[in-house]
Amino acid sequence: NTLDDDGEELLADNILFRCNKLGQVSKKVITEQRDSSANKVINKYSWIIGGVILANPLPVVDFITTTSINVQMILEISKIYNVSINKKEAVDLSKSLLTTLAKLGILKSGLNLITTSLSSNFTTIFISKSIQSITSCWLIRIVGLSIIEYFKNGQTWGEGGIQEVI
Repeated sequence: NTLDDDGEELLADNILFRCNKLGQVSKKVITEQRDSSANKVINKYSWIIGGVILANPLPVVDFITTTSINVQMILEISKIYNVSINKKEAVDLSKSLLTTLAKLGILKSGLNLITTSLSSNFTTIFISKSIQSITSCWLIRIVGLSIIEYFKNGQTWGEGGIQEVI
């Protein structure tokens, strides 16, 4: 009697339930793929910045390079998450992240590891540039992971703000 009376409705509810479940699984798979792709982008830019800083003898150029690489990384990650931002917005995001990193003391702690003493000793210069390179890779990773959270949250930092995300 139940099948005769409510069979079509039960069938429709069952199909709706399965479609909902399929949608949830699809969202999870897409999120995992986006996260994986975004982490590959972060790793790529970490290697780029590390190599550029290690090979470059001029500290001012290092800062300019880091900033432009941050912006390019943000633009590339935004494409992965289907977020449309322009270069100015990416620059603003990069500035706000670097400003917050500085306020939290993370940037200063990382940069304190860098010894900028000019020396004629190749070993000292190489070690100093290596530390600077590793620190920059670490900072760009923090920026990248923060941007991922920003895009996952619908281009908002959430209740705790940018500091909590960092």
